Amino acid sequence: MNGSPTKGDWTDDVVYSNLGYLLPALFAPETLGAALVGMAGMLLCVGSAAYHATYARWAQRLDVAGMLTFVPAVVATIAAQWSPWVYVGVPLVSIFYWAYTWQINSFFHVPAWVLLGTILLALRIGWWALLPAGLFVLAGIVRVWIEPDSDSWWHSIWHLLGAGAAVAALVLL
Repeated sequence: MNGSPTKGDWTDDVVYSNLGYLLPALFAPETLGAALVGMAGMLLCVGSAAYHATYARWAQRLDVAGMLTFVPAVVATIAAQWSPWVYVGVPLVSIFYWAYTWQINSFFHVPAWVLLGTILLALRIGWWALLPAGLFVLAGIVRVWIEPDSDSWWHSIWHLLGAGAAVAALVLL
């Protein structure tokens, strides 16, 4: 499908590929990180699945705000290796992103969070941090340049690469 999607479909692969966002929580190094990444992953999974199933504006908000909650939760889990107090920031950032979803440019905020997470991961484990960063960059290439349409199997690949980047980051901790 070219251009903007016009209808949703609960049986579409872009709905079910969101299940990948549940996996990173299994690899968080401690219980609180697993809980936060798990809840954020569940929000993103449900929000993105609802969006792709309906292509309704309310569901798109759940999708975007879910993504803007998930990435900081993963970054907080990386940063918590120095202090668990960073977890306090996840609900605060989440509230901000949910309140201002449409005023936020997710194409800037998500990569900024990933850059911070990559730097923190590199401080912790060295050059291995480039592995999840590379998966994220590959996901970005798929999303922006190969197939920007949100109703294609390439979009499913984007979901799986993004979830895979989070899994890789947490496994490496």
